[in-house]
Amino acid sequence: MNKRYDEVLTTHISLLNTNKMKRFALIGSAGYIADRHMKAIKETGNELVCATDRFDVMGRMDSYFPDAEFFPEIENMDKYMDDIRHQGNPIDYVTICTPI
Repeated sequence: MNKRYDEVLTTHISLLNTNKMKRFALIGSAGYIADRHMKAIKETGNELVCATDRFDVMGRMDSYFPDAEFFPEIENMDKYMDDIRHQGNPIDYVTICTPI
């Protein structure tokens, strides 16, 4: 990946911005590309609400989003997302940062 990818990613996420902060969930938060996505979400004034990965990456996530929830099991994150949706505070976008 290169600087151009970072610019395109940041531009793309900033285009999602209206006047409302967007709420993100992230799948695959331990990978190399996830760091770039977290950075772009932060730089565009949005919020990472929750993330999942089978590897613990709390230190890296905390540097961007200290209040984000982390789940080692995707099923637990899915339940959490459903719970907050029912509370009227849903996730706007899910970012998938896992290999195909």
